[in-house]
This record gives sequence, structure tokens and C-alpha cells, in this order.
Amino acid sequence: MREVVVGGRTRALSPAVERVVDDALDSRTVSLPTALTRASAEAVGDGGEPPGTDAASTAVASLSGYAHLRRTLLSAPDHERRAVALLASDYLLASAHAALGVAAVPPDRRRELYATLTAGSAELAAALFAVSTDRSERDVDGEPPVAATLAETGCALGAAVGAASRGTVEAMADYGRSLATAAARTDGEAALARIEAAVSDDHPDIDRGPAEGPIGDHTKRARAALEALPEGEARERLERATWVVGGRSSG
Repeated sequence: MREVVVGGRTRALSPAVERVVDDALDSRTVSLPTALTRASAEAVGDGGEPPGTDAASTAVASLSGYAHLRRTLLSAPDHERRAVALLASDYLLASAHAALGVAAVPPDRRRELYATLTAGSAELAAALFAVSTDRSERDVDGEPPVAATLAETGCALGAAVGAASRGTVEAMADYGRSLATAAARTDGEAALARIEAAVSDDHPDIDRGPAEGPIGDHTKRARAALEALPEGEARERLERATWVVGGRSSG
């Protein structure tokens, strides 16, 4: 049972709102940024996921669920459904920030996590506003600004929770944005699924043939960003994702 604090009192979400929250968290909009968060945290660490990774992952999942609702249910013609979606999205946005409050990290790192999440949520709000004012550019599962912002925020939070330097955090943010932008310019949802499989170490061998045009420019930029990371298995998974985005697999 999910709960919310109202006027200093803890109250349970209504069943209708809770169902919408659960559905929002069970979508690829959520699963890919979460996978990138965990992989980035592992890649900057000394092996394995550093303390606070679960909290960062939960924060990114909640932020992504919020974005999913804002892009879908809030456009529903039914007033009651929109009202429920609004309550659920507000709950998820608050949950994203609350998750970092229990992260097992030092105070200065917690402040950096909050700053990173706040910057991501502000950028996300701008992207969602752009989508809402220009329906012709809206693509529920692959609209570039929203997907890219979520990937950027997930990678940056993962690096920050692993106590990476400011330069490395910024490099990982650039990696996430470049990777998601490349995906949006290929086959959208299918590309995002390939990236998630690669990052999660569940993808066949790939053909590392050169990509051309805008897609190649974005994937090259993503690979260049990974130079800030130490060598390791997690970095290899992140690099693999840049090669599968265009759909070239040999397995």
C-alpha cells in the first residue's frame, strides 16, 4: 500500500490512484532510465553497485513514471481519468525527491543528488511543456526531448551516487542524452528496447560497423563520453548500448 503525507498525517493513496501509479512504473519509459542509472553507478564504482544505488534508481523510476503519465493519461478526454492521473503524477514526482532522503550516502553527496534530480526534473518539465504545445511532434514512446532528459538524468544520478567527479557526472549525462537521442532517430521503442537489453547484459553479439549521419554523430559522442570511466564490465555494457541502437546485431 502506497502512502502520502497530507497536513502532517500519513494517508493511503486511493485504489484508483495507486493503480495508475503501478501501471506508470511498469513501462519502458521507466525501465530504461532505471537500467542506465544502475549501470552508471556500477561503472564509476570500485566494483558492484555503490551504496545509495537503490535510492537513486527509485528516484529515477518515479521521475520516469511521472513523465509517462504526463505524456499519456493527462491527454485523455475523460475528465475523471485526467484528475486521477494528475494526482498520481504529483505523487510520483514527490516520491522521486523523497527517495533520495533515505539514500545511504554522506550529506554532501545527498545534496549533489538532489541538485542533479532537481535539474533533471526542471528540464523534463520544459520538455513536457514543449510536447503539450506541439502535438505534431509528440511520440508517446520516443519523443526525443523527454526520453533524452530521462536518460540524461538517470546516468548523471548513477554517476553522482558513485561519488564520481563533477566532470564524470557531466560526461555521463552527455552519454545518456546522446544515446537516447540516437534511439529516437532510428526506430524509437525498438531501439530503446535494444539499449535496455545491452545495458542489462542480455543481448547477442553485435556488429560494430560504422553508423552514418546524425545517428552516428550521437553514438560517437556517447562513446566519447565513456572515456571518463574506468575500464570494467559495466562500462563495456554501456558501450555496447551505443552499437545496438541502430539495430546491428549479428546474434
